[in-house]
Amino acid sequence: MLFPTKTERDWNRSLNCRLVQKGLAGLRTDEELPEEASSWYKFEDDARENQIGIWQFGGELDEEEAD
Repeated sequence: MLFPTKTERDWNRSLNCRLVQKGLAGLRTDEELPEEASSWYKFEDDARENQIGIWQFGGELDEEEAD
């Protein structure tokens, strides 16, 4: 977890969260997030719905589609 300052501990203010919000990173679907990051699913859904960043062209391919 990367925080902007040494004293910051709010996961929703972390650099990781900001990457998800800006559509520059996606969440892994094979692992459940800790409770502190549970709101990140909504952030990812919002980025996907608004086609931001990696979701610009409809999102990532499923493993089956990539083969």
